[in-house]
Amino acid sequence: MRALALTTLGLFASPAAGQMLPYTVTIVDWSPGALERQRRAYRTESARREVLFCIEAWRVHDSTSAFQRIVVERTRRETSGQAHGVANAGRLCAAANGERLPMLHTHSDGNCQLSPNDLLMIAARAAPFDGIQCGENHFVWAFAWQIKAIANSVYLREGDQPVP
Repeated sequence: MRALALTTLGLFASPAAGQMLPYTVTIVDWSPGALERQRRAYRTESARREVLFCIEAWRVHDSTSAFQRIVVERTRRETSGQAHGVANAGRLCAAANGERLPMLHTHSDGNCQLSPNDLLMIAARAAPFDGIQCGENHFVWAFAWQIKAIANSVYLREGDQPVP
């Protein structure tokens, strides 16, 4: 009976406190002006081809130790590509000091999934965050550390060396 009571209590505990996650949950959001500019940019050409944007300015809010909020303030159009890809994107979106800026690219077919190439590029570039826009209001965000953690989990099960 005591085990049932503890299990029931766990169902109503706060998610962050109850799960005791070993990492911070990050929410990526937009400032209203930046979101409207990005929606217009998507409508302009993203139905025909993929377009790559560099995220030039963002703010980070640490609301608690378990949650973090990133607010995108400004993007710039970097380049466009074919219907299903932007060539050499991994070399683009660098700050003046050489640091890699977050990238956001559109999926012209509306697919919100990260392709294998997207995952490899995100892990290799190790920018603060990267994303896909797959509609005027639809965004998927990814973090290099998450991709590397998944890869390490798979490789370590098979006895390989961790991904750096």
